[in-house]
Amino acid sequence: PGCFGYPLSIFFIVINEFCERFSYYGMRAVLVIYFKFFLSWDDNLATAIYHTFVALCYLTPILGALVADSWLGKFKTIISLSIVYTVGQAVLSISSINDLMDGNRDGAPDDIKIPV
Repeated sequence: PGCFGYPLSIFFIVINEFCERFSYYGMRAVLVIYFKFFLSWDDNLATAIYHTFVALCYLTPILGALVADSWLGKFKTIISLSIVYTVGQAVLSISSINDLMDGNRDGAPDDIKIPV
């Protein structure tokens, strides 16, 4: 049984891939801004950590493949690691609630103005 002539598992793969891409590109969009304006890191450190993040995003699937092939199997690996990044995104989202409620809607600290 499937949907639109495809097996049901295809839709889980597509939804999982969408969530991974949303998480990755969403993090890439705000990571350096967060490092520079909220953590007050200098340009060099923020850039180095950003590029480390990007490199790890491309390299950790190799580790996931090793875990899947030798230990958990592909479906348990997908479920387990999807739970990990879902929890991570939930923690990031919940931690931003206080920043949303402080009345400063531009997302920058009070002494920094970002041109629109």
